[in-house]
Amino acid sequence: MKKVILRLALILVMVTSFSIFSRAQAFKQGDIVIDLGANFSYYNTTNLSSAPGSTAQSSHLGGGVYSAGFEYGLANWFGIGVKLRYDDYITKDSITHPHPSATGYDALIIANLHVIKTKHLDIPIGVAYGYSGLKYTTQDSVASNLSGKGAIFDVHVDPRLYFGNHIGINFHLAYTYFGYPEVIYNDNKTGNKPNTSNLTATGVNVGVGLQFKF
Repeated sequence: MKKVILRLALILVMVTSFSIFSRAQAFKQGDIVIDLGANFSYYNTTNLSSAPGSTAQSSHLGGGVYSAGFEYGLANWFGIGVKLRYDDYITKDSITHPHPSATGYDALIIANLHVIKTKHLDIPIGVAYGYSGLKYTTQDSVASNLSGKGAIFDVHVDPRLYFGNHIGINFHLAYTYFGYPEVIYNDNKTGNKPNTSNLTATGVNVGVGLQFKF
C-alpha cells in the first residue's frame, strides 16, 4: 500500500512539474484574468445573543452568490487580485411566513498558486480574505431588520478551461468562513432597544463562471 501511495505521489509531482514548466501555459507572469461567476452556497450558522443567559443558536443558510474578480500574474505560478461578491440568501421567517430579504456583500483580496497548467488548462488553489456585510429585513408591515459587518475567509480551487488563448469557463469550489462580531437586530414590532449578537457561518460554495485573459 505504501508503495502505491509513493508511486501516485511521484506521478503527481512529475505531472505538476511538467505542467508548471511547460512552454505553453494557460497562466504566466503578467497575465490579467477577469472572471464572472454564479455559485450556490450552503452554510451552518451559530448565533449568540448578548442578552444575559442566552445560549448559542444553530441554523442553516443558503442561496446564490454572484461574483466578479480580477487577478494579476506576479510570477508564472503565483497571482494576486481582488473579488467582489453579492450574496442573495434563501430564507423564510418562521413567524411571519413571508420570505424576508437577506443579502450580503463581500470584498476580498485573493492569492493563488497555479499548481497545474497546460496550454488550455489552469488549476489555481488559493486563499481569500476581506470584508463582509449582511442585511436582513422582514417583508411585512413591521419591517424589522438585522445588519452586521465582519470578515470573510475562504480556501478555494478554481479549475479554468480555455477554449482558445483568452476565453474560457471556470469551476469554483470553496470552503468559506464568515464572522460578524456585532450583529444588530432592530425589532420594529415591539420597539425594544436593539439587540446585538455574535454570528458565525461556515460552509461551501460551488459554482461555474466565465473568464477572460489578457
